[in-house]
Amino acid sequence: MYLLIPVDLCFDALRKKRTRQLQLFIFLKGTYGGKVILSPADRLAIADALGLDSERTIRNTLKTLVKWNWLGFDDRTGCYYIRSFEYLQKCLHSDRRSAAVFLMKDISQFKAYLCGAVISYLVNAQKTKKWLDARASGRASQSSHFYKVANKALSKILGCSLSTASEYKRLAHHAGFITVKPVFTRLDMKPGERYHFAKGLPEMAHKLAVQGSVVFIRDADQVLGWVTFRRRKKLM
Repeated sequence: MYLLIPVDLCFDALRKKRTRQLQLFIFLKGTYGGKVILSPADRLAIADALGLDSERTIRNTLKTLVKWNWLGFDDRTGCYYIRSFEYLQKCLHSDRRSAAVFLMKDISQFKAYLCGAVISYLVNAQKTKKWLDARASGRASQSSHFYKVANKALSKILGCSLSTASEYKRLAHHAGFITVKPVFTRLDMKPGERYHFAKGLPEMAHKLAVQGSVVFIRDADQVLGWVTFRRRKKLM
């Protein structure tokens, strides 16, 4: 079982820290379709499926989804009505049709999946640009699987810190949604000289690494994305 999640929803969830809310929404849509009545036992089972520690967390998240109008709720029947992806996209003022393929078996790793989807999309964008540039110049595009995705660029795109961007990459890599290949360049300096380098270029200090008596500087990671994408039907 899979769903096509609009790419903009993936970006929005990470930017606004809505991962848990989108995770529950996706679970409901993938499991129940358009509407559902949930008993306490159902909510407990959902919490277990999502790797959460309590049914109360599900209740609170459902309330949030109703508040955002991602879910409708009938007080009389206790029925939740699950909005469409098209509706959520309109709420984001987005009409982009690119969507990430999400397998429901990965629901417990949803945050790692979102990170992988966003990074894979950035990789694909570079791949497409390279192909278009080659086509416009009349030359053949050289095949490449890995593309640069710098923590600094990712942090700007998602509005997060460098450490958070690095953590997003780590999560996605360890869950198998991307493959990260670190790139190091050897510097002609001794380990004790790092202090002077960092003082002169403080913005580069976090990129220095030492192995034995050799100093390296870390360049932007090379990344291979494993999340695939499709085009959703055009919004009306």
